Amino acid sequence: MTPPRRRDALGRRVAPAIERVESNHDPKVAISEHLGLLITGGITLAVVWRLLAVSRYDVTTAMGVLQTAGTTNVAVGGFVASLPTLIGIAAYPAYQRFRRWIAPRSSVERSAAGMLMSPFAVVVVALVPVFLVLVAMTAGVLLHLLRWLLRKRGTAPSTPRDRVSRFEAATVNIAVLLTALTTTLSLPWMPAESISVAGAKPFKGYVIGSREDQLVVLDEHDRGRLVVVDTTKTEHSYCADETWLSKSVFGLFARPRYPQCPSS
Repeated sequence: MTPPRRRDALGRRVAPAIERVESNHDPKVAISEHLGLLITGGITLAVVWRLLAVSRYDVTTAMGVLQTAGTTNVAVGGFVASLPTLIGIAAYPAYQRFRRWIAPRSSVERSAAGMLMSPFAVVVVALVPVFLVLVAMTAGVLLHLLRWLLRKRGTAPSTPRDRVSRFEAATVNIAVLLTALTTTLSLPWMPAESISVAGAKPFKGYVIGSREDQLVVLDEHDRGRLVVVDTTKTEHSYCADETWLSKSVFGLFARPRYPQCPSS
C-alpha cells in the first residue's frame, strides 16, 4: 500500500519528504575501510608487473618464470630486491610529515629533532640506489627552479600565485615514483650468474629453477625467452652485474665480492 499523503494547513496535499543520507567521501576513511583489499591488489599488481617487466613483456616467458619459480619466490624475491628502492620512496613522505610536525616547534626543538634524525637520514641515503638519489635531487632542483621562475615573473616577491601548486609538485613526485618503479621492476630478483654450457663461451643469465637434471635459465641477452640446459654439461657461478648507478652509496666504496659478469 502506498503511504497516505500529508496535508498542509490549507488542506493541500504534500509529497512525502525524501530523506537524504549523507555519504562520507573522505578518502582517508575509504582507504582505511578497504586497506586489506588495497594491499592485496597492490601486491598482485606488483607481482604481475614485475613478471612481465623481467620477461620483456612476453606472456609465455612470464608464465614460464612463474611456473618454475613459484608465486612465493617471485613475491618474496621481488620484495627483497626492491627493498632499497622502496626505502627511498617511503623516505620522502616520511620527511614531509616530519617537516609538518616540526614546523610549529621552537628553534631549539627543531635543532634537537634535526640532530636526532640526521643519522637515520644518512643511513637511508646510503642504502638506496645512486640513481634514485640523483632522481630525487634532480626533482628537487627542478621544483626550486620552477618556484624561482614563478616568483621572478610576478611583481610581488612571494604571492600565492607565485608558489608551486600542488598539481605541479604532485606531477614531479609521480614522475619520480614511476621512474623508480619502472627501473626497479625491470631488474630480476635472482642473482646474476656466469653460465657456460659444454665449455662454450660463458654468458650472463639468471637461473630461475631446476627440474630433474635441467636448469631453466633466463638469458640476459634475450630476456624474452627461457633456456633449458643440462646440469651435467653446465657450469655456473655468481657474478657481479651492478653498474655504479644501481649500487648503493655503501656499495660504491665496498670492494667487489664476485667477478664481473661476461658481456652479452
